[in-house]
Amino acid sequence: RVLFRSPGPTLSVTSTALDFNASQNTLTFSITNVGTQTLEWNISDNQDWMSVSPTSGSTTAEQDIVTVTVDRSGLAAGDYSGSVTVTSNGGDQVVAVSMEILPPILVVSSSLLDFGSTETNQTFLITNIGAGTLNWSISVDQFWISLWPSSGSTSTEEDEISVTVDRSGLSYGSYSGNLNITSDGGDATVS
Repeated sequence: RVLFRSPGPTLSVTSTALDFNASQNTLTFSITNVGTQTLEWNISDNQDWMSVSPTSGSTTAEQDIVTVTVDRSGLAAGDYSGSVTVTSNGGDQVVAVSMEILPPILVVSSSLLDFGSTETNQTFLITNIGAGTLNWSISVDQFWISLWPSSGSTSTEEDEISVTVDRSGLSYGSYSGNLNITSDGGDATVS
């Protein structure tokens, strides 16, 4: 008499860690049944900023591709970690998930605007060379300087600031003032 025991379904995943770094939004891993019969599996994740698709399936010998997507919107700069848990009738597996959110970084195209004796309008650019959204605002320290816009936000586009000087009512002489730019990606001054 011969006794034979089938090993049954056995879960195997192609990766136990997914690192999204600072720029990737979607990564995948595969679920395979390295045993016999049919592997029935379910997936859950433990973070609001992460989603998984599909969340369940079954496989006999084929690979099932699972897509993990991260959403960085509304999150502060920093390192984040979480996990995806695969449970099945052939064992369980945890896949570690990590991502990084870089801060915004303020850059202005010019630190000095010289209007000479006749110019009344000039422009400069505010750019975010970091990640995420840069929120900025500008204050002026002289009544004869006006600008538009005085606040805004930028992710990848350049924001153009128009600066106007009004000489009416001023005596002859040289005048100077500052545009003080504050942002969540640093501060700058344009003289």
